[in-house]
Amino acid sequence: QAIARKFGKKISVSAADYSELHGQISAINDTQAVVHFAVDGSIQEANAHFQNLMGYHIDKILGKHHRMFIRKDFHSNPEYLQFWSKLSRGEAQSVEYRHINKAGTYIWIQSTYLPIKNSSGEVLKVVEYCTDITQLRESMHEFHMTTYPGFDPEGRKIEMSLLGPVQFKQEL
Repeated sequence: QAIARKFGKKISVSAADYSELHGQISAINDTQAVVHFAVDGSIQEANAHFQNLMGYHIDKILGKHHRMFIRKDFHSNPEYLQFWSKLSRGEAQSVEYRHINKAGTYIWIQSTYLPIKNSSGEVLKVVEYCTDITQLRESMHEFHMTTYPGFDPEGRKIEMSLLGPVQFKQEL
């Protein structure tokens, strides 16, 4: 019924189908951090996992833009702007981003951003499903620091050759 009110159409869904859909959404919300954005990137809702991960209560982030979780120098980065442009066109994005939580601590999040479309294909909102991968990234960093002395902690890519030494390539 809530779906019908939102889209202004009468929708008939069997109790079994509704129960399955509700169960899937509940399972996702029970296990993953989830945040909903308007097409412009402003936060519409966030589940408890996301709030705990980022250290904010929902009332402190509602209506704020996603950029509140990233470094200020990245706000006008063409890659970041293109990211939101693609989402607004309905293109899903899977990324690993370094976010900043309320305490100012950097955390790595692996996310899938899914544009939610209406029956006409218009993007209504974007939902982010995310997982904290900070420990994994830190373990990888430690491995690289011990395995490759002089590894650049700024995250430059490693290029290895069986015939030559390790080379570092600067990421753009």
